[in-house]
Amino acid sequence: MKTTTRVARVLTAAAAAVLLAAPAHADPRVGGDIGVHYDALGGAGSALGQPVGGEVRTPNARGAYVEFERGGIWWSPATGAREVHGEILSAWGRTGWEAGPLGFPTTDETRTPDGRGAYNVFEGGSIYWSPPTAAHGVRGMIRDAYAWAGYEGGVLGFPVTDEVRTPNGRGAYGIFQGGSIYWSPATGAHVLIGAIREAWAARGHENGPLGFPTSSEFDVPGGKRVNFQGGYVEWSAATGARVNAPVSAPAPWLPPGAPAPSVPAYYANCAEARAAGAAPLYYGQPGYRPALDGDGDGVACE
Repeated sequence: MKTTTRVARVLTAAAAAVLLAAPAHADPRVGGDIGVHYDALGGAGSALGQPVGGEVRTPNARGAYVEFERGGIWWSPATGAREVHGEILSAWGRTGWEAGPLGFPTTDETRTPDGRGAYNVFEGGSIYWSPPTAAHGVRGMIRDAYAWAGYEGGVLGFPVTDEVRTPNGRGAYGIFQGGSIYWSPATGAHVLIGAIREAWAARGHENGPLGFPTSSEFDVPGGKRVNFQGGYVEWSAATGARVNAPVSAPAPWLPPGAPAPSVPAYYANCAEARAAGAAPLYYGQPGYRPALDGDGDGVACE
């Protein structure tokens, strides 16, 4: 009889401990780590609202999730329980949820330091949102370059596209409020902004003679420069952007009546320049390249 009473007391104490440890706003449909995190966020009073179902195993069997009125909480052993909601949730869904390249979330939605937007970090990248740009993913080496440039607080601002494959299939890019990041396996990921980016775009982007960037913008005497597979572009306030011509050189002298080259202003050889009616090509004139100027006198294909 005494043993039975002692066991009953132990069971009663254990039950009380469980009740005391249970989340104050616990919902019977939400348990485990997901339930604990839901309660920590504020339960039904949080941005997620009420649960609309119970815990579900993810199709890849790597974790579980619970859907709520305005979002969800995803859990995996490696990432713990994290919430995703709103436009970031929709953007993540476009990539294939946890089975896509981003994987499981590793943070809850977080306000950006400048207060202009929000983001979630995932196993394979991040999704950034702001009112004017909506939500877009950044991942891989493009994300690394974005971090190098200062994330949304840097010159690039927020992303305005997801990662996009280049038309030639040789790389990818992301467009941001203040510029672009281009990547290829051969060149890595590099930041393009301002007049240098515009000069490169005017010559066909990565499909033009310059190809992909091999550096981000860096300082040179008197201005800025970006290197490309097929040359370089330099810029200064005095000269603007120059393709394959240094800004430290004097302005080109063009004799009266010098012919304007046809578009595109790139010639593989002098025969091609002459056939287009563009020869001779003077230093600083579109189409001039040192490789065509055999004697280095500033006049090519004379």
